[in-house]
Amino acid sequence: MLKSTEQNQKILNLFLDRGLNPYDVKKKRYDECYEPIFIVQDDMKLLDKLIKAGLNPNEIRCYSNTTIASATYSRNIEVFKKLLELKGDVYKGSRDALIQAMEDSNKDLLHWIVKIDLICLKMPVKRS
Repeated sequence: MLKSTEQNQKILNLFLDRGLNPYDVKKKRYDECYEPIFIVQDDMKLLDKLIKAGLNPNEIRCYSNTTIASATYSRNIEVFKKLLELKGDVYKGSRDALIQAMEDSNKDLLHWIVKIDLICLKMPVKRS
């Protein structure tokens, strides 16, 4: 028997392989939450399919969070880095990626957020 995450990944892959865009799904009520990034976990091929389908890391979606902020829940640094490459804004949304990483004590994500800030501000990075 498949775990819930594996089942959801298979379903999302099936949708994407058939040309259905999961980002076309509209919420019927304000309290419903639908964010395909929650399903990705560590499946980078699935993430690539979502990107081709129109994933926007800065789109406000679930609970006024952006997709990149929602991705911090998975604690997968590779997914987070990929969304940063797509110009993901870690400060956008009501619970931005920085706040989420701090609340989860996710040192890897915090490291990447600080690193991006230093690059954006053109500050020298100290090497130890």
